[in-house]
Amino acid sequence: MRTSFLKIILTNSAFFFLFIFLSELFLGNWLKISPVQTIPNALYKVSEKYDGSHLYNLKEPFIINYSRNKDGYRISGSSNNKKNILTIGGSTTDQRYVSDGETFQDYIYKYLKGEFNIINGGVDGQSTLGHIYSIERWHSKTLNKKNIDTILFLIGVNDIKFVSSEQNKLYINMDDLSIVSRIRFFISNRSFIYKKLKTLKNKFTLSNDKVKKLEIGHGAKLNYINNNQLKEYITLEKYNDNSTNYYYYLFKKLLLTTKEIFPKAKILVVQQQDPKCKFNNQLEFVPTINNYELAGKSWDKQDVISYCQSLGNIFRIQENVLNESDNFKNVTKVRMFIDYPVPKNGFYDGLHTNKIGSKFIADYLFKFIKE
Repeated sequence: MRTSFLKIILTNSAFFFLFIFLSELFLGNWLKISPVQTIPNALYKVSEKYDGSHLYNLKEPFIINYSRNKDGYRISGSSNNKKNILTIGGSTTDQRYVSDGETFQDYIYKYLKGEFNIINGGVDGQSTLGHIYSIERWHSKTLNKKNIDTILFLIGVNDIKFVSSEQNKLYINMDDLSIVSRIRFFISNRSFIYKKLKTLKNKFTLSNDKVKKLEIGHGAKLNYINNNQLKEYITLEKYNDNSTNYYYYLFKKLLLTTKEIFPKAKILVVQQQDPKCKFNNQLEFVPTINNYELAGKSWDKQDVISYCQSLGNIFRIQENVLNESDNFKNVTKVRMFIDYPVPKNGFYDGLHTNKIGSKFIADYLFKFIKE
């Protein structure tokens, strides 16, 4: 009897809250929705503090200051400056655990002596699929198209899931645009009740100084192979056209969409460096680690080799798209994965850079931006 009564209460409570949420969705048109609120995993109007001591293997707290404005951007520069460079990518562009003022965008801004604002539009976990959605639904709505001089894409790693079902299992799809995901993100950004419950949760879970815990996906454990052993390069396997056609058209759509919406902007496609895979050229690589652990999942050497194979094929597909049409002659390709400009001490895990790595990236990209 008691169990049945409890079920009735829980069922009615669920229907009550569902009714409230639906009422807010369909009757709450007076609430204003920012374009960035429709982008999965994008943050806006935040000023957070993170303790990065675990990432950086420090015994004392290491406070990281992270902020985004009302439009969802980290801005290096002044609101009065009408010349802008927009950077788009995933977590390696976002740099959640690098403090404001120490990102690669901040360094580039200083190198350009304030001539351009550098707009950080990175979204943790976002792939080319999400970049297209962001170009169409976010950047085109919030930015003055005439004032965007250059758009820089730092991409590669998050696209692996499009060419390898095996590697796809290792990733959470952070730019899932399914109906269920859209409804979930829509509710999380629009519901008054949801926001109040989240505020109450943060009040009890965060410490007094509002320092947040680190999120899953950062802080991997790995050991690099001795440089003397990095001699035998592996030849990249030929990819299956049938399994990679989707990414081929996805990347092509990204470029065409960008050119259509920002016709005057220069486009830089930066094929990002992954410290786990050292490429000798476009067809040869060597894994730099034997094993790897991230978010509770362990990779052995064969997993790393498979990963590098997929990453190399992503860059080959990009190359094919860029070479096939005169439409992309003005797109600059930057082979960062071959040049390998960031040293080992520039990463705090198997992919993400610290402030040392940020400066190396800025030094490397600056010459391409100035061309």
